[in-house]
Amino acid sequence: MFTAFLRRLFGFDHREAYRGPDDRDWRRFVPQDVQRVPQTATGRRRVARSWISGTFVGAFFILLIALVWFALDSESGPANTVAIRFRTDGFLPDSVARRAVSPVGAEGAQDVATIRQALEAEPQVLSAKVRRLGNGTIDIDLHERLAVGRLEVMQADGKPQLRLLGSDGVPFVGVGYPQQAVRNLPAVIDLPPDVHREGVKSGALELAAVFLAAARTGYPRIHREWESISLRDCFDGRADISGASLRVRIRPASQPLDRAALTEIVFSNAEWARELSLYAGLDIDKVLRRPGMNAPSYVLKLHIRNRSQPGSATIEPRLVPTSSR
Repeated sequence: MFTAFLRRLFGFDHREAYRGPDDRDWRRFVPQDVQRVPQTATGRRRVARSWISGTFVGAFFILLIALVWFALDSESGPANTVAIRFRTDGFLPDSVARRAVSPVGAEGAQDVATIRQALEAEPQVLSAKVRRLGNGTIDIDLHERLAVGRLEVMQADGKPQLRLLGSDGVPFVGVGYPQQAVRNLPAVIDLPPDVHREGVKSGALELAAVFLAAARTGYPRIHREWESISLRDCFDGRADISGASLRVRIRPASQPLDRAALTEIVFSNAEWARELSLYAGLDIDKVLRRPGMNAPSYVLKLHIRNRSQPGSATIEPRLVPTSSR
């Protein structure tokens, strides 16, 4: 039965090609052309129908073979393709992780220790956790440096390049950072000459980084109002020099137009932490609206000591008109 079905499916047997029983020997003496089809419209349609089934079956098998070949080829893939699960608390893209896992020219993935070392060599990465899961996936979790300011670093060719300042005093490029986030960071200005050379550590820059990090994490509203911080009088971050200070410029847009403006705040190197806490508790707006505040702008100095009591540790913040500095 199956053989008869195949013969009919592929068109080997047609009703018009019936030869009769084999025991009728007389047909040998009668010229017959059983393959001839009448050259009419009906005959041509029969010939077309006889080839349709075979054509469809052949096309089906060709398509099936192509699909199987494509599936096998896709499953094999490149020899050095490794699955990666990537997380970060900052802005770095996953391309950084892929470059560390499978560097150019390397076959397959690096070992876990090598991947971690490559990731932590990135200036923007503070620490990296890397592990290999049971299914071969590389799990990567990055902790990035917290950007607390921005500055310009002079490159070897003499051209300045914008860098972000980490909370530990390390400048980095800031890959993936949105432009608006960069613009909202205070600019670190009046840098010492050696800061412009990459890789050189500066006490002034480290002090500014710690100071800005404390403001950003403890007093984010205040940090957003700061436009820049000057290291002109920082003296390499030394706290034992009288008058060593960090000078913070306030964004003009953060000041109301119906009162005198606060343009600058001066923090001392030695006690900036106490002074920052004191400044956060001051109602500057109320103070600047008091009668007698007639100057257009003022500078707030926070490291003024109580002069009426010699040796007192009490800090007396003082507002100084800008024009009389």
